[in-house]
Amino acid sequence: MREDIKNKARSLRKNLTDAERALWKHLRLRHMRGCKFRKQQPIGPYIVDFVCFDNKMVVDRWLSNWMEDSTQNRLIAIQNELRG
Repeated sequence: MREDIKNKARSLRKNLTDAERALWKHLRLRHMRGCKFRKQQPIGPYIVDFVCFDNKMVVDRWLSNWMEDSTQNRLIAIQNELRG
């Protein structure tokens, strides 16, 4: 299953939405406190839009959806993965 997630992330990186492309334009130039971000990265069983591993920071355009009770566990799992 991990290989499926990697392949899906690779596909997402190649096919960014207009909103993701606009945000990536700023993140890749390190405009956010000099952080080095990666786009469409697998973290555990999930794929996040953008992540800075050095600062353990995730930027996800669907974050508001994650605040629902049924999906909060995803956020906790990602936080745990980043903490190592």
